[in-house]
Amino acid sequence: MKSVRFEVKNYQITMGADLASIESGKDVKVCAIIGCYGDNYKLMINFVAENERQPKSVYDAEKKTGAIYIPISRLSGYVDLLRNEKPIFAHLNDKVEWITIGTGHEPTGEGERK
Repeated sequence: MKSVRFEVKNYQITMGADLASIESGKDVKVCAIIGCYGDNYKLMINFVAENERQPKSVYDAEKKTGAIYIPISRLSGYVDLLRNEKPIFAHLNDKVEWITIGTGHEPTGEGERK
């Protein structure tokens, strides 16, 4: 099983009415995409309209890229995480249901790291 953990150093938010997800190789229309970039890896978080089908996540180890599909109603939580927490890590995995993004371990009551 191939698994990678990388620190997200930059992100980019793209929003539109009818974006095509190119990472999955499928014609899936999404409302917003957050690209999370590390030194050599990236995770594309695709936000799908509430009434749109939600494709299975994908991980391409050769391209060092993962893509997940999330309901658009959860966009603000992901934006908040990326804007307000540090460090942020993405986990890419052949077992695609294990592809995640989140914080590193932080001591209780530490406050934000600078």
